[in-house]
Amino acid sequence: PIIADIIKSITSPARALLLVFYLFCVTTFIWVSFGMTRFHSSLMVPTLNEDGTTGEKICGHTIQCFYFIFHEALSDQAKMKQFLAPAHVGSEDFPMRVIFDVVYVVWVGIILLNVITGLMVDTFGRIREEKQSRAISLANECFVCGISRQNYDDLAILNEAPSFDKHIAEEHNPWIYLHY
Repeated sequence: PIIADIIKSITSPARALLLVFYLFCVTTFIWVSFGMTRFHSSLMVPTLNEDGTTGEKICGHTIQCFYFIFHEALSDQAKMKQFLAPAHVGSEDFPMRVIFDVVYVVWVGIILLNVITGLMVDTFGRIREEKQSRAISLANECFVCGISRQNYDDLAILNEAPSFDKHIAEEHNPWIYLHY
């Protein structure tokens, strides 16, 4: 049941999760496009040299950069600092570069990832409430005749009938109906 709840918490808000994922893709593409236009020399991708060592090179194309940043942002919680050449204090593009870096981290790393978490947590809460409601309904309503415990007890006092629990166990036992 726990695994089923986890799967349901992902599949139930699937449309909303897909919209957030789409927003993440669009945001990353806009961020990369702006970065390629404004800070092209700062966007670095790791490479594997012919001698087997790793190095870095500047992104050659927007799509190449998008795929790389998209992958790294998902796997490293939007910590893109390691793939950007450091901004130098006092340079003319320093304030814009700080805004560029902070906007992505705040928007993708904090807001969008927390929206995804919030959707899943809300779904877990809804699943728990549905289970509690179902348990209360099964405990307080006769499965066969649909009368509530309160109504039965009110009628039983006047007619001196057996208790609600005895009614469910003997008169309207669902297993007897299933056996029939």
